[in-house]
Amino acid sequence: MKLSKKQRVQGVMLFKAFLTETQGVYAIMMVLLSFFLIGFIALVVDGSGILHDRTRFTQGLEQAGLFITAENNKNRKPAVHSNPEKRDYEVMKTITRSYYLPASYTKLSDSQIPTDFKLKPNQLHCADSLQDAYAFNCQEIGKTGKTTCTVSGAFCRPSWLYLGSDAQKWALSFDRTTKIAKSLNFGKRKGNKEEENDIPTIDMIFVIDLSSSMGRSLTDGNVDDDNPAKLTLVKNTLKKLTDMMLANKDNKQHRIGLIGFSTAAQLPFSDKYIFPYKYYNEREARRDYYRAIDSENVDIEETFEMIENFNGSFLDDGPFKDSVTLSENRVPRFKIPYHKEFWYQMNPKDIKQLQKDVASVEEQGETLSSSGLILAANAMFIQPRTEKNKKLKRIITILSDGSDNNSEITPWLLNPEGHNKYIENNLCGVIKKKLKESTKEKPEINFIAFNYDKNDQRAIKQKEDWLKCVGDKHYFTADNADQLLKAFIKTTGGAVGFTDEVGFME
Repeated sequence: MKLSKKQRVQGVMLFKAFLTETQGVYAIMMVLLSFFLIGFIALVVDGSGILHDRTRFTQGLEQAGLFITAENNKNRKPAVHSNPEKRDYEVMKTITRSYYLPASYTKLSDSQIPTDFKLKPNQLHCADSLQDAYAFNCQEIGKTGKTTCTVSGAFCRPSWLYLGSDAQKWALSFDRTTKIAKSLNFGKRKGNKEEENDIPTIDMIFVIDLSSSMGRSLTDGNVDDDNPAKLTLVKNTLKKLTDMMLANKDNKQHRIGLIGFSTAAQLPFSDKYIFPYKYYNEREARRDYYRAIDSENVDIEETFEMIENFNGSFLDDGPFKDSVTLSENRVPRFKIPYHKEFWYQMNPKDIKQLQKDVASVEEQGETLSSSGLILAANAMFIQPRTEKNKKLKRIITILSDGSDNNSEITPWLLNPEGHNKYIENNLCGVIKKKLKESTKEKPEINFIAFNYDKNDQRAIKQKEDWLKCVGDKHYFTADNADQLLKAFIKTTGGAVGFTDEVGFME
């Protein structure tokens, strides 16, 4: 139906009248909606702040608890502090506040917060100001040498966006102050001569990737003062690691060895670079480089049998006397300047020589990581401990920056079953069984993936093979110098970190 001009004018006038009459209603609705919206935002902001401060407070309390447990001032003999209880309280307060206070309440200085030495966390009643309280109790358990400590703390956290008591009625605001409390348990085992004798003697070998890619930087591959080569980072890290080990008096009985690999592995005390495998067709492997790195030509079972008979010899009558060597035109330039006895003892002279030898190494070639691992397994038996040391722990740590790029030999040895080779064991299992000889300590094989390309499908697949071989607890990743040092420390079997007294959280 077509509207007349008069009807259209009347419609417009009615619509304008409706808007005029309801304008106040919409204004009221928007005000109410805004009130609830602001309240909701306040809840989100304040709630996340409470969770953040709770985390920071707990972290501070953890550190303070470990410190107090380690000092054990209450039961320490002879006493070090005239008032150990007050000393512990000041330690707890200072350390814990250093975590939660500066981040959230920068307007308040430490001295402005009320301190009551007698006030306990469960007695703290929050008013309108920031206040905290701490308590602790340490006890020695009989003659066990163990000390247990319980520490607790609480603080009153002022609301960031307190909207008043009316907003609280509608659940749109937290209290003016919120009490945050936490209690933690700690323990400490006191070292004694019997425990010191239980510290295992450690022989560890670092197997280092010296392929050409180790000469590139972590970022775009280009090397400059701000972007050192990966091998440079490894050298610096090994220096820090060995300095830390040397500084610990409990490490004097340990030994360190080095093995390098790239296209092949360098035979200790020699300029030869070998493929430490057994072949179905050895003649072809000697004649043709590509048959030497052809996984189909490697006899896995014979290679495993060779490992079972390792004796530490690298001479002409040793297990590698018939090994295929790398031809002259393919010999990489890297060279490990092997120590005269292979092992570096844990003394200033040997460690200084080790650091010097590591610093002199250069990189070149491709990657064949299993060759380095197999040579390290035999090297473990160079200059063996004269006595049958039941507390001898043997550790091999391999570091590489990428997958083997010229052969499938390593993946097949690490995980034969995963590559349709129906062999029950794998390379790590065979080597660990050998390393377990004449000791009760379980040997370890660790792998550090340094700056692996996460988009490289070959690297992703080989990661699975290494995980299958070494296990989750012994596979480490590192993408920078700090992570690399932490990874190396974790592979030392406790050689970095042995102390007379050890604190721990329960």
